Amino acid sequence: MRFGWAIHLFLVGNLLAGCAHNAEQERAEAQRLAEEKAAQEAAEKAKAEAKRQEALEADLFGPPKSWEDVAGKYEFECPVPNYTLEQPHAVKVGAHQFWIHGALLEKEGDSDRKEWRIGVLGAIKDATEPTQKNLKKAAEIFAKQGVDFVIVNGDLADQFDDLKGVFDLLASNFDIPMLVFPGNVDPVNGFNRNFMRVSPEHPNIFNMMWHHHLKWGKLHLFVVPGYHNKDFSQPGACIYRDKHIELLDELMTDSKNMGEFYALAAHGPPRGEGRYDLDYAAGGGNVGDERLAELISKHNVRLGLFSHILEAGANAKTSMDKASKFTFPMKSHVENFYVNVGASSGMPWDLNNGRLSQGMAAVVHIHLEQGIKTDLIRF
Repeated sequence: MRFGWAIHLFLVGNLLAGCAHNAEQERAEAQRLAEEKAAQEAAEKAKAEAKRQEALEADLFGPPKSWEDVAGKYEFECPVPNYTLEQPHAVKVGAHQFWIHGALLEKEGDSDRKEWRIGVLGAIKDATEPTQKNLKKAAEIFAKQGVDFVIVNGDLADQFDDLKGVFDLLASNFDIPMLVFPGNVDPVNGFNRNFMRVSPEHPNIFNMMWHHHLKWGKLHLFVVPGYHNKDFSQPGACIYRDKHIELLDELMTDSKNMGEFYALAAHGPPRGEGRYDLDYAAGGGNVGDERLAELISKHNVRLGLFSHILEAGANAKTSMDKASKFTFPMKSHVENFYVNVGASSGMPWDLNNGRLSQGMAAVVHIHLEQGIKTDLIRF
């Protein structure tokens, strides 16, 4: 009997021990699963936080996603990097439909078009009465000659209030597309703020600090805002560097197609040779940018539009390889043409050719087959 109870107690003990052991295993397994779940949740949380930080940094430091983001991103930056919006932004100017893709500004349609007329205003400088008269006269001439769009080629003004006056003059005198960019005196943030002030009611004005490239059918216009030499630029002005020239080099290479026309607009001219070239500064000689000259030659840029140095206004040539003493009016079309259109300001300015300028502008006629012909306007 005692032996039976012993066996019974032994079996019960083993059973209880087994239950305790199983309970311990279950607790260990539960703890392991809980730890794995906590680790997984922590990893997912860390991943989500990393994505949040990445998105935050992209919003702060990355390219703009929409047109509404551009001003905040690039108010103080010039030139801006290449960028593409998530959705293109539509701008209607009269009968023209434009699409802002980002750094690319594209005119809708006109794929079979063969000719364009471009008005050019350089170095407006101020909003004084003589300059007001010049701009009003330019608007009349541009309208009469059927200009498609106007390039406003830098040095609008060097103070915020003066910039305000010049932007108001542009807005009140012109309703055709206007491509506007700064030179070596315009403060970048003041330029951008005035653009944002007038653009809601005047969508025909495009800020070409934010667009490197206009595509209008087979016409490709590339823009270099600002100036290459900081020693001759006002504080806060736009200074372009090697990386912007390299960017344009890439864009020109990517855009190359048979039968398409390349033009370049910059405030400062390419490096030239001699007193009749586009960049000859009184007392300083030829002071243009060698990189622009190389870019033009490499990509067979057929038209170059510049306005600084002011005393070289009305200087022009038909080849980048040699200097030429060119005189207006032009008698016929030419294959290539590069011109310093001088200042549109009414302020008197002594030119290298001995004449006194009280303002200039130009109308450039491009024909894919006939070539280029330019009318120089003297106010």
